[in-house]
Amino acid sequence: MIQFKTEHVTVFQSSLYCTTSTVIQTKDLLFVVDPTWLPHEVEEIKSYVYSIQKDRPIYLFFTHSDYDHILGYNAFPDAISIGSIEMDQRDDKNDQVDKIKDFDSQYYLQRNFKIEYPELNVVVKKDGQQLQVGETIITFYKAPGHTFDGLFAIIESLGIFISGDYLCDVEFPYIYDNSTAYEQTMKKAKEIIKNHNVTCLIPGHGHTTTDISEMNHRIETASTYIQETRKAVLEDREIESYDLIKHYPFYRTMKNEHQRNFFQIKKELEKNK
Repeated sequence: MIQFKTEHVTVFQSSLYCTTSTVIQTKDLLFVVDPTWLPHEVEEIKSYVYSIQKDRPIYLFFTHSDYDHILGYNAFPDAISIGSIEMDQRDDKNDQVDKIKDFDSQYYLQRNFKIEYPELNVVVKKDGQQLQVGETIITFYKAPGHTFDGLFAIIESLGIFISGDYLCDVEFPYIYDNSTAYEQTMKKAKEIIKNHNVTCLIPGHGHTTTDISEMNHRIETASTYIQETRKAVLEDREIESYDLIKHYPFYRTMKNEHQRNFFQIKKELEKNK
């Protein structure tokens, strides 16, 4: 499963949707991000974490509350869980739990832990909020747009940027929240890369990169996609707008996501009239 590995970082990649789960280790802690998908994949991540833990605490970070990112919650019962205040306060938590159960039922999957919505121990309420454990400092930023409850995390001493379901090279923006908020989050990502001396970007789907020009390219690509889709909505060019995503490798399935984006932006524009 290992897609990328350094002394401090191990990025696991699932067979499903190129989904990543990340383990970052410093002398002070283990920082586990969105452990997910198939039971044997979660078990591999779990086994790795406990094999290197020693006496360090485990912090379990959820970039957002989409069901595929929270399903591994109870695989780490002794972990200190982290997420946004929006994730903590959402009123449809059971819907996400039901989606996990539906997925497992559809494919006859059995897990050795209970499926529950995460109970957060550390709640991120504002941009720039930090967690310090020993000499390790982690800075968090709100990241709405894909979902309303997203977070970025920066591991300061290592220059690592955890971007969740943003800046994924295998996907265009999936807009489940708001396209304008998504654009603002891309502007925020650009500032983060510049101001935090980022050297490694780890998205929730697709490939890790250590190339700053590639990071900025992903920001520009996402922003351009939203702008061009909005323009297509205004000009009533839905069919032609699919040309914006034809170069993606999984276009056949992604057409549904683009259609969802098209009508999401159309709804936003109608609301703003």
